[in-house]
Amino acid sequence: MMRIEKIRLVIADGQPAVLTGLQAWFEARGRYCIAASAKSAGQLLAQIEEATGDVIIIGDALGDSHEVLRALRERHPHTPVVVLTSEFDPRTLLAMQHAGARGIASTRDELRELGRMCDRVLSGAEGVVSRRIAGFLQATDERVVRQAFDANAVYGRVRTRARPFSAIT
Repeated sequence: MMRIEKIRLVIADGQPAVLTGLQAWFEARGRYCIAASAKSAGQLLAQIEEATGDVIIIGDALGDSHEVLRALRERHPHTPVVVLTSEFDPRTLLAMQHAGARGIASTRDELRELGRMCDRVLSGAEGVVSRRIAGFLQATDERVVRQAFDANAVYGRVRTRARPFSAIT
């Protein structure tokens, strides 16, 4: 079923240029309307009580995004939150997900990707990440696996070697 009313967004970022750019881009699409916008975490938490949104987008320029996410989860547990971040450390990104972010996009992503992510989290999807963020997470997973066991590593004077084993029955 196609949604008839516009998707109401609450957008918050500590950088006025980013906030203005996000507002202009989403409003130009015609599918979205800006229910509220905020330049600080305190302003966001105050405005969110008055203006309800379908999706909340927060930038990492608000300060401690983990605390903001926790506060939003406590006050509005059913409203999906998408984080727009410049972070690429996988532990930080995973911590954002655990704190309540249903979607994470990079500040280097195209805004179309952010729009698609908003649609996905609005449909109920969780753990949605942009392709760039997924690349950061995947590259780290591969690095951790390689560091965990290197089949050709030299440990002291003992050289290890892994060989495939197949059982014939």
